[in-house]
Amino acid sequence: MKRIHFTAEDLARTRVATTIGVAAETIDTVKLLKDRDPSLAFRHWHISVRGRLGQQVGPLAALMPIRGLLIDATSLMGDTASIDEAVDNLIAAPRALMRLELENLDLHPTHRSWARNLVDGDREARLRWPRHSEPATASPSPPTGAVRAPI
Repeated sequence: MKRIHFTAEDLARTRVATTIGVAAETIDTVKLLKDRDPSLAFRHWHISVRGRLGQQVGPLAALMPIRGLLIDATSLMGDTASIDEAVDNLIAAPRALMRLELENLDLHPTHRSWARNLVDGDREARLRWPRHSEPATASPSPPTGAVRAPI
């Protein structure tokens, strides 16, 4: 383990960033729940929450790539703390941006046609994604202050 020491001057220059948004936080949470081998920092949380989320995270889980990068929810839905505003942003997202975010994801074959509908601007497909995941936003998030990756 490495320790990082901050001086008073370091802390005085520290800025706290705004949230990455409820949509991005939810996607990160679902990703952590899908991980088969959670880090020690998340193990207790993972065990306590994983069994409580069922089909309600399906639309978000469908956009989790088999491997590789995740979708950038902040680009598509903004950094809002409101799921309703995030949905509005998603519905209004330009097709070009949606295509850019989805075209290179390595999605499971059963979800590719739905992803194509998202790119094509299908309103029902866009509504299905965040609305069905709304209960997930009310679920416990990973413990704050936990480190997601080893330093």
